[in-house]
Amino acid sequence: MRSSLSLPIMASKRPITFCRGFLLDAAPGVGPAIATATHAVLRSGGAFLVYQFSPKVKDFLTPHFESIDHDMEWWNVPPAQLYWAWKD
Repeated sequence: MRSSLSLPIMASKRPITFCRGFLLDAAPGVGPAIATATHAVLRSGGAFLVYQFSPKVKDFLTPHFESIDHDMEWWNVPPAQLYWAWKD
């Protein structure tokens, strides 16, 4: 079984342009590690799409991504937070 923490190994042959979100707030300490690993393997100009139910997930993204767009999916119950973290 592949873990989201193995992103650098999975992408070692070719950087990723787009990566969709993982459960960044699922377990303590996992969110920051996933954000770090995702930033490391994204190409310049690439995006990390994160969809979560808690806005605290942005705290995991801001140390690594300078440009972060945010929106809400109001039709979801509960409403989902959508973040596009762009690698410069």
